[in-house]
Amino acid sequence: MKPKPVLIYILPIVIVILLFSIWYFKRRAATVTDSRLMLGTFVEITAMGESRDELERAVESAFLRISEIEAVADRYTKNSEISKLNLMAKRGGVGEIPVSDDIIEMLDLAGEVSERSNGAFDVTIAPVVDLWDFSPGGRGVGGRVPDKGKIGERLRLVDYRSVVIEKDNNTVSLRKAGIKLDLGGIAKGYAVDEAVKVLRKLGVESGVINAGGDMAVIGYKGGYKGGHKGGGNNGGTPWRIGIQDPRNPNGLIAVLSLNDVSVVTSGDYERYFIKGGKRYHHIVDPKTGYPSEAAISVTVIAKNTALADTLATAIFVLGPEMGIRLAEDFAGKTDDGGNSVEAMIVGPDGKFYETGGFKDIVEYLD
Repeated sequence: MKPKPVLIYILPIVIVILLFSIWYFKRRAATVTDSRLMLGTFVEITAMGESRDELERAVESAFLRISEIEAVADRYTKNSEISKLNLMAKRGGVGEIPVSDDIIEMLDLAGEVSERSNGAFDVTIAPVVDLWDFSPGGRGVGGRVPDKGKIGERLRLVDYRSVVIEKDNNTVSLRKAGIKLDLGGIAKGYAVDEAVKVLRKLGVESGVINAGGDMAVIGYKGGYKGGHKGGGNNGGTPWRIGIQDPRNPNGLIAVLSLNDVSVVTSGDYERYFIKGGKRYHHIVDPKTGYPSEAAISVTVIAKNTALADTLATAIFVLGPEMGIRLAEDFAGKTDDGGNSVEAMIVGPDGKFYETGGFKDIVEYLD
């Protein structure tokens, strides 16, 4: 009998091994990235892990949670809870309106930052902001400088102390007719935090969420086998986050190496216009009604994104000296001996101002 070629026996084995290898490595090294237009910006979620199907379900659930927050917090959505509060105030009412836990938590944190920053952050700034024309994505064109008298009139409506929260029955009342709330300075950060909770609950141990510059990183990049829970990175590396050069949209001034933390950067280059050679941007000082000139850019690192979001705005308005003092006021010690809040300010003079621990996690670029 003529022997069969050895290839006939080997080929099926090779095919099986090849198919198994493809399945195994796809299962062991999956990365899912998706981005959607939400919260007035593009929100991108990246999750890394062992199962693409599980990661896709987790990312979809995270986006669903973000949409829930947007539905209650967006003042441009007709039936949102914030819109209902603003409508009540517009009609002269000062009664209570039942709200969700999400609104209670956002307003509670906003109130704390407002109090401790002496009003540098204020969710009632909307009447003044509405006088300005800071179109999303605006880069130096269009816009208008409002009449000084009108700004003065609207400033009388700006007072965070007019927002009263009743946690026992989940209600909010506005104690000044005509007041208007805008959660734009906290809603993105809060939504990122809630999305992180969803991802973690569904087993994601390595990922990053970026909501228009409000970012949170989960674990280490590629360290998705749970090793970071025990203090190691399980073969992963820190996430590398760049800080934009406020005067060069294509350049960076520094790079941060981070894990399990949030980082938010606010700058006068995000939404602005120029009139008469002067830059007018969207970060309005609640005391003056005009864009703050106390900083060019502020980066805040914190254990949650909502806090980093609110502090970035408050610090920008306060400027280097009082801003660094505010960041240090919020800073507590973490389990690894670091601070829970760090900040870096690019001052109007172009110089860098930092909290004590910021230099330990930053790499400045020439």
